[in-house]
Amino acid sequence: AYQRKYGGTGFGYVALKPLVAPSALGFNDGGGFARKTVFGRRDTSYKDMRYGHLGSFTVLEKMDSNTYGGRIDLEKRRWGYARARNFSTARMHLEGEYTTRVELLVEDTVFSSRVFPEGEWTLALELPKVDEFSLVLSSKGPSRIYGLSFESPTGFHADNVAMRGASGMMFSKMNDEQFAQSLRREEYQLIVLQFGGNAVPYLKDAAHAKRFARALGRQLGHVQRLYPNAAYMYIGPSDMARKEGLEMKSYPLIKVLKKHLREEVMRRGAGYWDLYDIMGGEGSMVQWVEAEEPLAVKDYIHFTPKGAKKVGHQWVAAMGQLELEYNDVMEAIEAEKIRIEDSINTFKMSQGTGVQQP
Repeated sequence: AYQRKYGGTGFGYVALKPLVAPSALGFNDGGGFARKTVFGRRDTSYKDMRYGHLGSFTVLEKMDSNTYGGRIDLEKRRWGYARARNFSTARMHLEGEYTTRVELLVEDTVFSSRVFPEGEWTLALELPKVDEFSLVLSSKGPSRIYGLSFESPTGFHADNVAMRGASGMMFSKMNDEQFAQSLRREEYQLIVLQFGGNAVPYLKDAAHAKRFARALGRQLGHVQRLYPNAAYMYIGPSDMARKEGLEMKSYPLIKVLKKHLREEVMRRGAGYWDLYDIMGGEGSMVQWVEAEEPLAVKDYIHFTPKGAKKVGHQWVAAMGQLELEYNDVMEAIEAEKIRIEDSINTFKMSQGTGVQQP
């Protein structure tokens, strides 16, 4: 929606070995890569907690005694949005103890290559105007690839960071300096967080829900302190349902969680978008699942593509309204500045300048 309005193409940052590939680009792992995340079942052998702003990295695995390497085959998919798959540039964020060579192949012929020096770097990759190409990486050590961003030189860019199964409690565990540097490098103007839903089935009582909301608020505050240059918005948990007897009913503690989460978010100066209320409140998940054209799947937790699209359109509409209100406020502030300046100038002119007093 924003790319249609402001221009730009591409779908932004993605892990080199994503848990779920973006709809615009298919990833066929040719081997040689391992995915590491700061959330879920974390590999405790990585002590430095340097995971980048995706909260994950892909590490090159050993091929033989002297070489680490891997290959990913990429193919544009027709069921993604056209603007998302019509990216023209790519940037890779990589860190290694040794130089790392990245080759881009078209039909197994080298189209372009980049050599990343030792250390942490972000470099642009030259992309071919084809639908299928491959990336081959090699190094003398287990380099970390923090992500690859598919985008355009200008226009609106958005990065969607999938953290399936994450509770939202990992940000304060990550390396602060590297995490902050990653956010500054991308110069984000708006950061949208959505956590809380994964914890809903495990909340014991209202006090537990309140403590969890407070902990989520602290995580938001931590990110705000590391990167104060962005505006922040929090999307609250959706409705979710479970079986009670013969009926599917909403989890009762969602309302308690969202109430306290909203308070925690807004007192830190961030916006809160109430997805539970947007859906229709208590019992809405059952209605979405049982709709003639289902908006949610029968786990009574996740949306169907149609439901996700509906929510997306509603969020864009809400953001559009906020944008109009923001512009009105800024115009009023500017008009007040002009009024004050005019008043001051009039007063100065009236003091000993020969201007006649009324």
